[in-house]
Parts: sequence; structure tokens; C-alpha cells
Amino acid sequence: MFRLGILSLFLAFSALSGAVLADEETLPLSMASSAPAAEGFHLAVLEPFEHRFSGLDSEATHAFLGQNGEIHDMGPLSENGIFARDINDQGQVVGTFSSRLDHNAQAFIWDRDKGKRPLSGDHADAYGINNVGEVAGSSMAAGGKPHAIRWDAQGGRRDLGTLGGQESYARAINDHGQVAGFSTLPSAQMHAFFWQDGAMSDLGTLGGHESFAYALNPQGRVVGASIPAGATLPHAFAWDQAGGMRDLGTLGGGWSEARAIDSAGRVVGFSNLKNGAIHAFLWDGKAGMRDLGTLGGRDSYAYGINKNGQVVGMSIGPAGKAHAFLWSKAKGMKDLGTLGGTWSYAYGINNRGQIVGISEIPTGGGSQLAAGGAAGDIPTGGFYGADSSSGGSNNNPTPTPVPEPATLTLCALGALALGAMGFRSRKSRTR
Repeated sequence: MFRLGILSLFLAFSALSGAVLADEETLPLSMASSAPAAEGFHLAVLEPFEHRFSGLDSEATHAFLGQNGEIHDMGPLSENGIFARDINDQGQVVGTFSSRLDHNAQAFIWDRDKGKRPLSGDHADAYGINNVGEVAGSSMAAGGKPHAIRWDAQGGRRDLGTLGGQESYARAINDHGQVAGFSTLPSAQMHAFFWQDGAMSDLGTLGGHESFAYALNPQGRVVGASIPAGATLPHAFAWDQAGGMRDLGTLGGGWSEARAIDSAGRVVGFSNLKNGAIHAFLWDGKAGMRDLGTLGGRDSYAYGINKNGQVVGMSIGPAGKAHAFLWSKAKGMKDLGTLGGTWSYAYGINNRGQIVGISEIPTGGGSQLAAGGAAGDIPTGGFYGADSSSGGSNNNPTPTPVPEPATLTLCALGALALGAMGFRSRKSRTR
């Protein structure tokens, strides 16, 4: 039984280090997860680069906000790196930063008026925020295991419990306060959950061992990935209370993951092709799964969508570098550039077209939160878009060639090593 977290980490590190998957048959090796997780990683962190900022020069990693074609430097937010993951329609941003002293992950919320404010909890990660300022994420519980958490608009926190196991992770929250994520069962298998009114419901699977929920829309429809019956690789799914869990298929390859859903039920994520490449997709109930292409390189990944059908994520360009992108039906996929470094990721986009993400910068000097161009109107150099808005002083760094960190290649090799260990007998499960 594999872990989807290993899959996502492997794909991300491989993309950034220049490593390429030859075909889908190599995936089970990289995704096998019966081995213990490397120190500093746990299942709650499925996005690229994440948790304890392993393998990165975190001082050279900045969060960004996109608005009106400009980048506004908001000043230092953390001593040792930051990940901005989501933004609501009010421009409030949530994510995780790390202390240089103890590398303890700390959830935060940021807005233009009050700046960055930590959210309570030990080893806390914030992943989603709704339009009333409620936040979903995870934090260590009294027993030393991570539990799904919902922070209210006043900063109070609520432990959402588990599905009977020891761990749970919240990934998204809608304006009704409904939460989606995943939790262990008493059997230690991981299942997607839907939480509302104090109760956590098991969403089941597509017939296989496990499932993971990453997003939900205002109507309470949940998307994620699950292993179908008789399969070893995950498929993207959409779930609702009336119809249960639906397999969304793939782009012709063996696996797919759904990462975001809008109010109209359109779903984005990524899937492998028959040739082994990985492409971002857009799915809807009429047309099915559509390949969004790439920026000219091999792979692409979609992480966010808004009500206007604008999609953000990351793609490999002709030079083999990972750049954030903005996709729309009218203009296709647009390179959002970087903050002057070699790579960038866009994680979310709100209904105002504001984008949030992270990027490498040319030099160190502390992680910062920066604001920049509005979706659809972002220059293709010196900026990589993500889901957010902001004010502040204008700072548009000139891109400077920077050698790609060797540590990224080491991370890719480490992910392969983890996969190889997956063929051994299971000793412990991924945190």
C-alpha cells in the first residue's frame, strides 16, 4: 500500500531537479510507502517542497501575491522560510512558516491591515481559508499525533478528531464551515473525510485501500484521490452526498489526482499520460477530463481554480525549469515567471483573480510575503503568480541566473530511495 504523499513529493522534486519519469511503470517504485517516512516529512504535507523546508535554501524562498502586474514586497514574515497556500476573496492568506531556531512549523494568517499573525498549535500547518476567515489545517494533539484543526475567525481552535485512528489532516474549508481532509482508521488505513456540525464522516474509497480529500466547494462537493478496486495507483475522484464517490478517470495513463474544485463543479488536478508525462487537467461533467498542456516542457500540475475558470499551478518550461502558470480558456497557459530565481509554484487563486504561491529569489535575506499581478495581466518575467492580494511598496527584482540548488537533486534521489524501500515489509506508517 503506497502513500499519495510520496507520489506528490517525488513528482515535485523530480521536476525541479530535472529528473524525468520514463513511463508510468516507474511510478509504483516511487510511490511505494511501506517504509518509514524520512524525518521531517509526514502525510499531512503532500505539496511540493514542504514540511521543514527539506532540501531548500528556505532563505531564498519567498511567498508571493499577484495583483495588477506588480510585485509588492511586504517585508520579512519568517526567519526560515514560508509557504503561502490559500487566499480568500478578502485577500487573507494562510500558510506555514518556520523558525530558524527550532524549525517548528507554525500556521499563520495574513492580511493587509494586520500583517502576519500566528495561529495557535504546535507543529501547525494551515491549508485553507474561507470568506469568513475560518482556517483549516492540522496541529499536534495531546498524544503527539497530528489532528485536523479548524481555527475560527477570532483565532480559537477546534480539534476535529479522527475516523477512529490516531491522525487526521484538514485540507479545505468552505463558507458553511464544512471541512474536507483525510484521517486514519483504526486499521491505520487513510480515508478521506467530510466534517460538518461536529461530525466527521468517512467518504470511503473507489474500492481500493485508501483515499485523500484535498478540496471542497460551496455546495459541499469534495475532490481528491483514491485507489480503485483492483488497482495500485490512485484516480481523481469527486464526491457528493447524493451520489457518493465518482472516479474521474485519467488522461490516458495509470493515475490522477484532483486538487481543487470551483462552485460550478469544475475540477483541476494532474494525471499521467500514456507516455509517462504528467499534465495538468480540467474536468467538468460534460466534457470530462481535458489536458491543459504545459509551458513547453514535459510536465505540469494544477492546484487551484476560481469561479471564472482560471487555473493556477506549475509547469516545466523549455529550459527544464519549474514556473508558476495561469491558465484560462481564452488565453491558454501563461508563464508567470519567478521572483528572480529559477523556480516558482502557484497554489491558489481567488474569485478576484488574486494568486498566491512561492518562488525562489536570487539572494537570501529572509523569507518575505510579496504581492503582484492580477490574474490574466501578469508580466512573464520577474514574477510568479499565486492566489492573493496585497499592498505595500513596489519591488520588481530583475531576474538573475541562479544555479539550481544541488539539494533539489538530492531530494529527488531521496524520494526514489523511499520508494525503493517500499518493497520491504511495513515497519511503520507515514506520519
